[in-house]
Amino acid sequence: MNYLNSCFPFVSKHFRDNAPHISSKISLITCDFFRFMYYSDWGRYPRIERATLAGRDATPLITSQVGWPNGLTIDFEDDKMYWADALL
Repeated sequence: MNYLNSCFPFVSKHFRDNAPHISSKISLITCDFFRFMYYSDWGRYPRIERATLAGRDATPLITSQVGWPNGLTIDFEDDKMYWADALL
């Protein structure tokens, strides 16, 4: 199975409605292969987090030296995440 084909970026109103801990603009990518979503929050405490596809078990990944993270993407071959920061 090619997991790269099952990972795609989108912004979902359903996700925003069911994730009250997200306070501001987000960038969201999902990966069905690993059953996770990765998203950014531009709120009072900007961060990048990972959660299950149901929006549970949110885990902060990046919480410092980030302003307005967006444009998230994952390089699965090198096991790295990249993003742009609109504030910097």
